[in-house]
Amino acid sequence: MAVASKIPPKLEEMIGEVERITWQSEDGTYCIGKLTNKLGIKGNPPSSGLTPGLAYRFSGKWIEDERWGRQFDFKFAVEHVPANRTGVVEYLKRYAPGVGQSVANQLCDEYGAADAIAALKRDPIAASRAVRGLSVEKARAAAESLIAAEKFQETRIRLLALIANKGFGEKAIDTCISLWGVSAPDVVARDPFKMMVAEVFGAGFMRCDRLWHEFGLPLDRMRRQVMAAWDYLRTDMSGSTWHEKTAVIDNVKKLITGNSRPERSVAIAIRAGVLMQCEREGKLWLAEREKADDEAMVLRKIGELL
Repeated sequence: MAVASKIPPKLEEMIGEVERITWQSEDGTYCIGKLTNKLGIKGNPPSSGLTPGLAYRFSGKWIEDERWGRQFDFKFAVEHVPANRTGVVEYLKRYAPGVGQSVANQLCDEYGAADAIAALKRDPIAASRAVRGLSVEKARAAAESLIAAEKFQETRIRLLALIANKGFGEKAIDTCISLWGVSAPDVVARDPFKMMVAEVFGAGFMRCDRLWHEFGLPLDRMRRQVMAAWDYLRTDMSGSTWHEKTAVIDNVKKLITGNSRPERSVAIAIRAGVLMQCEREGKLWLAEREKADDEAMVLRKIGELL
């Protein structure tokens, strides 16, 4: 399940307030509208639709329409929520060289979390005067770096607030944005295991499960138990494709304490096509479908050669 084929073309991020919706499909999956700055938008709104008077973050690309002029063709849209302090501090530490925890917090104190990054980019000299430990040279270098990294700035800030210092690096953040655009923070917050399924770098079961706990998601949800069953077979390094079903079930019991239903989680994984089951010598065996398919192909090729 390589993610390369899933990643869409490079997207851009744009924030704007909706003035009106001029047309929407009957099923609500596509709309055309105008922002208060008179720019045109068209694309796939969130399930709740776009509400005039509210600001949204859109991800997509700019296009030139022969009739309507320049428009933003968006694939994802989420209501714009001002960045919180945790995400801003982590963003400054990561993308502004010379800015550490103390300086980042001072910038937030001086300008407010919502304006700290913009203030440093806009006037690094003034920022260096206002913040102890930030020289003019460091402030200028930080501003240049922030300007270079400002694409999807708001989305990165929100992602960092969720997964910073949890074992996820820049590659993971880039992949999440490539897959889900400005919706990436909401996707991860609703279901951290989406990253594991998409094979986001560093997104193993234990890391995603820690996020699941931190986000306060239901610990007995079947989704979590299915991921535990799949991960046992996905990460096995023994070289064996097939494993006794009892071993997989025991692993689910070990990872999911409390109200766990390992037999049901395995049955769901089989129905979903994630796992395969066979019977040999009176025992039930399980394999990850991808590995089982690869093994079958190799055996078929060997049979053809013989």
